[in-house]
Amino acid sequence: MNRLATLPTKNFQSATWDKAELVSGEYMHEHFTEKSVACSGCPIACEQVTKVEEGPYAGARVSIDYESLYALGPCCGIDYFPAIIKACELCDYFHEIQTCFSQLFRISHTYWV
Repeated sequence: MNRLATLPTKNFQSATWDKAELVSGEYMHEHFTEKSVACSGCPIACEQVTKVEEGPYAGARVSIDYESLYALGPCCGIDYFPAIIKACELCDYFHEIQTCFSQLFRISHTYWV
């Protein structure tokens, strides 16, 4: 996404991000993916169950898809993957849609460094 300049970043102010590798699917798979899950009869298994093993968000566990990842990561200017996992977990717990939560977060932060 970053190479194609299609990564929603900092409330859509940019389409690329120098920290994109810290929130990429490859980084997630290498450091946080516990297992992949497929819908019944689907060979793709695009749902990734992630878990934080250490640090301030240790124990956070949630299924992440692309929309949740970009909405709570680059779009909010967050490059710390455990925080993204925890935010997704909280959204699931409170039955909140990640993109709506992301919009509220971005509205509350009008200054981007």
